[in-house]
Amino acid sequence: MIAIVIHGRGGPEQFVCEHVPNPTPKEGEVLVRVHATGVTPTELTWETTYKTRDGASRLPSIPGHELSGVVHAAAEGSNFADGDAVYGLIDFWRNGDFAEFVTVEANDLAAKPQNVDHEHAAAAAMSARRQFRRAIRALVRGSCPSYCRH
Repeated sequence: MIAIVIHGRGGPEQFVCEHVPNPTPKEGEVLVRVHATGVTPTELTWETTYKTRDGASRLPSIPGHELSGVVHAAAEGSNFADGDAVYGLIDFWRNGDFAEFVTVEANDLAAKPQNVDHEHAAAAAMSARRQFRRAIRALVRGSCPSYCRH
């Protein structure tokens, strides 16, 4: 497949269009054919773009984490089927979606609403996640006794 790959720190001048192997989904993951991706301007300044959770280099890496696409292959343990339209936000520690295909944890995806095109769904992924976290925080605070609220 073709992907945008970065081999070093810097800005967009580090982007290289390359042929890379197709990813293979593991249990609980899906392989998504990317139709649209969001661009986060600050992503190239994040440590997660260049390092693994334990601090090792993960270069070369594929940037991009907001996506919309269609499930191409679903591994055992995922709640999606081939052909499902999805959108979501990929874990920042993983290779991203500036590629034809990307593997994504099924839990990081949602069914794309039929009345939203792929471009708008990809652009909404980060905002949707923020709003979801705010809602959970509000629910937790609302259900907690007054002495445990912050």
